[in-house]
Amino acid sequence: MVSHKTNSEHQPKRACVMDEYQEELLEYQAFELDPVEPADDATEL
Repeated sequence: MVSHKTNSEHQPKRACVMDEYQEELLEYQAFELDPVEPADDATEL
């Protein structure tokens, strides 16, 4: 299977680190856009 090589094999290792950083950044942004509001949960009890 030498004829079908994926692009990921030729990318530098830094690309993987950036992907992990970008993934964490997206999760952080999602948390900021949809924050957990414990005050509302407390009033429902």
